[in-house]
Amino acid sequence: MVGGIPSFKDIPSGELRKFRMLARNAGRATVLVHPFVHPDELREGNSQTLRQYGKALDEFLGRHKGPVAILVEHPAFEAVKAHIGMCKLHDVLLIPTVPNYSDIVSEVANARGVDLIKFDQTHDVLVKLLESAGVKRVDVGGRHAYLNTNDWQVMVQTNEMVKNYEKRWLGKHYRDDDGYTVSAGCAGTVYANLIKGAKGKFRVRWLHEVMHPRKPAYSPPGMGGLGKNKRGE
Repeated sequence: MVGGIPSFKDIPSGELRKFRMLARNAGRATVLVHPFVHPDELREGNSQTLRQYGKALDEFLGRHKGPVAILVEHPAFEAVKAHIGMCKLHDVLLIPTVPNYSDIVSEVANARGVDLIKFDQTHDVLVKLLESAGVKRVDVGGRHAYLNTNDWQVMVQTNEMVKNYEKRWLGKHYRDDDGYTVSAGCAGTVYANLIKGAKGKFRVRWLHEVMHPRKPAYSPPGMGGLGKNKRGE
């Protein structure tokens, strides 16, 4: 670990092998993006919704079975690692990101006394990890998920890509309403990038009960991330 900054490259190979094995056996994996709430945030105006989200997250982790990859801002990496151990959560792989963004810290180098962080904006290393595990489905949840309303061509294209993807698997449950098409924010960006990067090799689904603050307007049967909908997905 260079400069005390954890990176994807620093994750022990044994932890990666375990995640791949568990994901391969389960046929799916869960990705949570910056899910934990800092106590200071609970003193702010949105504390009620954050508490509700935190409760839903705790309940989900308490009952969840299967491997979970949690993206964590690197300054909080050790604190979250200790929290995971204290809560006796198993089958969890922590992946460091830069602060305030979901970009994965892929590697850290030191040049003439200056720490240089290489980061992965497209989450390519995560896509490759999931591909190598042979998963068929990936469920995504976490904080800071919303629609990107910037009128930039790349953003408009991303929003349309996510909408078209959701239309295919939601079928009659889909509602043509931009208010819940999530493609931005930390969790929303990972959701969109996994859809884009998977290229049909695995399906990407909402964990709508642990997505904050935006949640999709639909609630098809079994779409809590644990069951199946009418199409068996």
